Amino acid sequence: MSNHSAGVYRRRRVFILVFGLLLLIIAVSLCLLLTRGDDQQLDAQVADIQPEPATQAEVTPNTPQVEVTPNTPQDSAAKIGDPTAGALTPQTATEPFTRDGVIVVNKKHPLPESYNPGENPEAVAALKKLIQSGKAAGLDLIDSWSGFRSYTYQSTLFNNYSASSGVTAAETYSARPGYSEHQTGLAFDLKDSTQNLYRIDDPTYKFDTDWVAQHCSDFGFILRYRDEWQSETGYVGEPWHLRYLGVELAKKVATSGKTLEAYLGVEGGDYRR
Repeated sequence: MSNHSAGVYRRRRVFILVFGLLLLIIAVSLCLLLTRGDDQQLDAQVADIQPEPATQAEVTPNTPQVEVTPNTPQDSAAKIGDPTAGALTPQTATEPFTRDGVIVVNKKHPLPESYNPGENPEAVAALKKLIQSGKAAGLDLIDSWSGFRSYTYQSTLFNNYSASSGVTAAETYSARPGYSEHQTGLAFDLKDSTQNLYRIDDPTYKFDTDWVAQHCSDFGFILRYRDEWQSETGYVGEPWHLRYLGVELAKKVATSGKTLEAYLGVEGGDYRR
């Protein structure tokens, strides 16, 4: 190939390359223009789409959740102020606990600390008749007894017993202040001619043959504590401890052979710990 021909060939190649490059630039520019147009059209379409309004069911106010409590019946004792519901104490009780009109005092049912009725006159009159009849039947009884005790006196008595026997032992035969039947003025401890409690520590004592146990209901009393009743009454047997109920009710309770708690359907037993 001559120098002239070679020069012509080189110029053609340069021309072809430049022309091809121009075509490529034009093609790329057209693609960019077309893509931009599509994007603008898509933006316009998206702008035309409006969000649907939320329905009423979907609109939830930002309020705190409330726990739903089942409608269960409340403790009826709590409604009527029954001391069994709130474990009352002599400091929180406002009146004696009663069942069917009968005052019940035990280790579950205290009296108000300020309760101070003195000895019940009707009960004292009945007690005197019982003592006279007992004497006539040959019993060693005197016209003296341990009757009403105030909260303060019972406190001194219980503390003395606790100091000598220990609290646990003392609680089997002596009541804490505010938990003694003596504070009602309806309970009495019989005494013998030695000023001791009636038949205390008497190994021959039997409930079934003791005159007081078998006849006290004739005068309106019940024997309140027996050894076999300790789980219900909270105390060991006391042949000397009488509780006045009136003749009609006393006979019903005595005939039933039940404790006063069991007869009236009242909770008994030990203190709430």
